[in-house]
Amino acid sequence: MLEHVNSRLAEDILEALTDESDLSLATFDNQVTGVDSVPDATIRASTALWFETKTNRDAVRRDQLENHLQALDQDPSDLQRLIVLTPDERVPDEIRAIDDERIVWANFDTLVGSVESLLKRDVGSAEASMSVPTEREAFLLREFVRFIYDESLVSGKEDRVLVVAARKAWPEYHKYGLYFCQPNRSFKPVSHLAFYKDARSRPRSRRSLARSRVFHWTRRRFVGIRSCPSIRRKSFWKPWN
Repeated sequence: MLEHVNSRLAEDILEALTDESDLSLATFDNQVTGVDSVPDATIRASTALWFETKTNRDAVRRDQLENHLQALDQDPSDLQRLIVLTPDERVPDEIRAIDDERIVWANFDTLVGSVESLLKRDVGSAEASMSVPTEREAFLLREFVRFIYDESLVSGKEDRVLVVAARKAWPEYHKYGLYFCQPNRSFKPVSHLAFYKDARSRPRSRRSLARSRVFHWTRRRFVGIRSCPSIRRKSFWKPWN
């Protein structure tokens, strides 16, 4: 994803992950004075950022990280970081056991937070030093965040309740036992769903058990779901006790 946005946006995201306030992937200088030499411009890079990404929780291996750090010893860059990106809610013990300031842990919550903060920028309110995503970059960043949510890589699902506007959804739920929305809508991972109608939340929330991104209705399928209320409720929702 980072290769498809401008370098300033990429640096902002990486600064959030590494907690480095002055991270620079490359420096651009004009009329650099050297010994008997004044080139018109120079581009320098002195940062090595290595990544180890896990998409499963509790999947970090200490021996793998130590091998990465040994290989990083051979890199001539001034700033070296091994960024370990995982879906864990806290720093894995395998990382705590390694005494090396070059290793940095971040989870997908931090990554999503940094990207969403970029998407809130606009030309009118952003500081001069900030880069505002173009329309294309914003689209790519939103799709990236949506992918992370869809893959359930963020934490805190058990503590979240999704409240949806339910002017039509509430009666549909009572009639069919299902919540309908537009195809491919992206939701943050949640454990429960609540309905909001007539300026108040409905008293009973439902625990989400399954969902379908695209569901093609046929008369046979529609009649089948309506005729099996016990199956539909056990398959999709159950009361939040």
